[in-house]
Amino acid sequence: NKWTTVLTILLLAVLLTGAFICFSISSSIPQSIEKQITTSPNARMLWIIPERLTWEEHELEQLMQREHIELAFSQDELYWGNWITTDTGQVSADFFGAAGPMLPEEILLGKKEELQDYEILIPSKLTFEDGSKQKGTDLIGQTFSASINSPTYIDADTIDPSKTTQHKIEFTVVGVYDETARVYSENQLFTTTETIKQLQQLSRGNWYDYNAPNETRILFTDDYARTLALESQLKAEGYIVDAGLFFDYALLYSMQYLTAALCLVVVVFSCVL
Repeated sequence: NKWTTVLTILLLAVLLTGAFICFSISSSIPQSIEKQITTSPNARMLWIIPERLTWEEHELEQLMQREHIELAFSQDELYWGNWITTDTGQVSADFFGAAGPMLPEEILLGKKEELQDYEILIPSKLTFEDGSKQKGTDLIGQTFSASINSPTYIDADTIDPSKTTQHKIEFTVVGVYDETARVYSENQLFTTTETIKQLQQLSRGNWYDYNAPNETRILFTDDYARTLALESQLKAEGYIVDAGLFFDYALLYSMQYLTAALCLVVVVFSCVL
């Protein structure tokens, strides 16, 4: 009858929708892995400290001489986050201290040569505090600014507010990278490692007068497979090492096969129905 036909059509629609979802998940897993390992800086990054927790003289230089390592720098020279002000509004931004191969290859517009200090690349879409977005290409040549409080410590845990100084830092937008072709966090901005180092120093004030500098260093290799191989090698040599990106391939591919099987079963059941 009429209602039986309608219910059958609805059930088929639900089953086919489920099959499509399963197929989409199954096909997206290897694509997602490939995109991550070929585009994310974390895929080529190792966080490393010696087992003794102190670096011996020339130890980093010796590490840099190994094959496939492109960069070695301090953890403090990598990330810096702050609110920045533009002509349009405020943005919560994460600055990435980029150098050489860490820079996005696909710069849509603007500066294509090496970045200078306090020059930045921004994503093709920038998200503001109120949730609105703006094309990055509209902001080429603009100046972004950030306010930094530089604290003065009187011991390891106490700041003297009367001696805290405020600094206004300006950044020049010189290029835009395609956010759709990369796997970075929202509002990820690229600048030089030297800029990040200077920003970290301002943000910490005289903190290192009372606390030892971070001993963690970052090694940057030329691809994901070599990162994993180097991680195993360095661990065997006594270093404490963590990869910036790790995939449980067995679990991910099991999920792929399971969703593919579910898709097939649902399609077959739909045909029988």
